[in-house]
Amino acid sequence: MATVRSRLSPELSQRCSDQTVNQFLRAADGNVTQAEKRLKETLQWRESERVENISCLACEKDSRSHYMHPVGFDRWGRPVIYSCLALAGNRSVEDNRLHMVATFEQAISMMKAPVEQWVWVSDFYGFGFGDLNPQIANTFLELSAKHYPERLGAFMVVGAPSIFNGLWSVLQPLVDSVTRKKIHMLSYDVTSQKPSGLEQTFAEFFEPELAQWLLIEMEQNRKKKLAASKVYPYGKLSESHDGAVVEGHDLRGTSGILSALKLQN
Repeated sequence: MATVRSRLSPELSQRCSDQTVNQFLRAADGNVTQAEKRLKETLQWRESERVENISCLACEKDSRSHYMHPVGFDRWGRPVIYSCLALAGNRSVEDNRLHMVATFEQAISMMKAPVEQWVWVSDFYGFGFGDLNPQIANTFLELSAKHYPERLGAFMVVGAPSIFNGLWSVLQPLVDSVTRKKIHMLSYDVTSQKPSGLEQTFAEFFEPELAQWLLIEMEQNRKKKLAASKVYPYGKLSESHDGAVVEGHDLRGTSGILSALKLQN
């Protein structure tokens, strides 16, 4: 770590924590030269994009553009991000990139040491032929590898339809072996008879409050009329939240995330 820091300018060194230097060293398998190069590129990228102040302009103009935000914390204190394709109307690659960056930065701001990672639950309900373009997925992979190494704790793909298999066959070779182990392909197989595979996975990763929140959220999003009434109050979290509650279910997430949002605001 000291060697990497010695190769950075004093200004760049001040802009990254020991945790960040360690993440890039781990991502580079301890190769100091490679870690230094990648860290410099990320620090320069963060400055050029003004990442600390980034926000999703598309959502500020139209709150139905994206539906992806932190909703709670897993059993290890990692922020959990939930997204649903059916409630996201914007498929622009650049708009989605900006929204991802803003969401990742928000998740990082909610981490308490020694937490370094987030969990992403991606609900593929609403995935159609128009989503087979691999550019958005490639954008996520590139962002994660280049600028957010060691940040992904788990990625849960829920309810991906059969047409997704073709896209996955294209993307899979681009995913490194470490990341592949963090990907959980889950069916939306909730029944009243016995705990489903989805429910069992949620119980393994999440406390009951968050597991239940996710199951209610997914159930609501599969009801067309109910889903149409749901709009996440992006950029207006400190204002009235009456519209954020649908049938007693708070779209913003669990009590833990609501406390974190109050602290941020």
